[in-house]
Amino acid sequence: ELRIPKSVKKIEKHVFYETPLKDIHFEGTKAEWEAIEKDSRWDIVAEPYPAPRRLDCTIHCTDGDAIIGG
Repeated sequence: ELRIPKSVKKIEKHVFYETPLKDIHFEGTKAEWEAIEKDSRWDIVAEPYPAPRRLDCTIHCTDGDAIIGG
């Protein structure tokens, strides 16, 4: 589980690399979550051949949930 403040403006690549996250709590709205600049590989958690494995979790926002992956 992880808590991200709404003051975050950018998420870099591999920030969640090798983490078993299932829940992220974002202290803003779904629209604010979508507005965060995210590197194209921000949600990569592992890089096995032949393709990378991506984050599969729920982003809990103040106005509802956003599902990543799955």
